[in-house]
Amino acid sequence: AVFLRAVDPKRALMVRTLARWGVAEEFPVGIEEAAQGVSVDLDGPAFEGRRDLRGVQTLTIDGASSRDLDDALAVLPPQHDGAIRVLVSIADVDAWVPEGSALDLEARARGTTVYLADGVFPMLPRALSEDRLSLLPDVDRAALTVELRVDPDGEVTAADPWLSLIRNDSRLTYEGAAAFLDHDDSSEVPEAARSTLRWLRAAAARLGAARKARGGISLQRGEVKLLCEGEGNPTEVVPISETSAHRLVERLMVAANEAIAAWLAARGLPALYRVQDEPDPERVARLVEYAHNFGFETAFGSRITPRGLTAF
Repeated sequence: AVFLRAVDPKRALMVRTLARWGVAEEFPVGIEEAAQGVSVDLDGPAFEGRRDLRGVQTLTIDGASSRDLDDALAVLPPQHDGAIRVLVSIADVDAWVPEGSALDLEARARGTTVYLADGVFPMLPRALSEDRLSLLPDVDRAALTVELRVDPDGEVTAADPWLSLIRNDSRLTYEGAAAFLDHDDSSEVPEAARSTLRWLRAAAARLGAARKARGGISLQRGEVKLLCEGEGNPTEVVPISETSAHRLVERLMVAANEAIAAWLAARGLPALYRVQDEPDPERVARLVEYAHNFGFETAFGSRITPRGLTAF
C-alpha cells in the first residue's frame, strides 16, 4: 500500500531518515495505554523480597537533558583489606514489562532507543522510560544491583547480584561531576554525594590501572550537540568532550558487565556476549603497511595482542 501525507519541509530529512531505517515515531495506541496502566506501587509483588538499599547514598551521572535514567552508583566504605565495595544498579524494567507482553514485543521490534538531532525515539513509551521506571531523584525504584569488590590492584575479587530497592539521592550531570572531581568545584554536587563521588573515583582509577595492564585501549571519541531555536532551527554546533565523569561511569559499567558475564558463565547460564574477534593475519599486514605509510613502524608479526595494540 502507498500513502501520502503532508510533511513539514523542516522535518523532511528527519522523516526520510526514520522511514529509511524503520524507526517508528509514535507508539500504537494500545502500547501507550499499556504503559499508562503500569503501577509502581511499593506494596506490589514486584517489591517483595528485595534488598533495601535506600539507606545507602546513591547517585546518577547523566547528561543534563536526560530523563531516561537507567543506571545508578553507590559505594560502601573499604574493609580492612582495602577493597572498595561498589554498587552498580540498573532499573529493573523486567519487573513491569514481562516477557511476551505487548510492551515487550514492541520493545523487541524497536530494539533500542534512537537518538537523533531532532529528537529521541524511545524503545519503551516515555511514561515508562522517562517517568515510572526512570531512576529519578527522590523516588523509590526497583533495581538490579551488583556489588563489586575492587581490591587495591584494581581486580574485581567478588561480584554479588541481587534484586534491590534504591533511591536516587543525587542527580548529577557529567559536567558538574567532572568540575568537582577535577577542580573541587562543588557547586553542582550536594554535600551528601561528595564522599561517594570521591570513593567512586578511587574505584574507577583502580579499574583503569588494571585494564591498562591487560592491554585496554582508550579511544579518542568526538561528539557534537546541535543547539536549536524555538522552532527547531539549528543555530550552533557545539563539540562535546569526554570528561573524567564519563570515564568514571564507563569504567564502572564495563566492570559490572564483565562481572555479571563471568557470574553467568560460572553457573552455566545462557547469555549474550559481545566479542571482538582477533584480526586475521591479512588484516594485521594491512595495518602494518598503513602505519608504515604514516611513518610508524610496528613489526606485529602475524598477530596483534592486546598489549601490542595498546603500545601501538
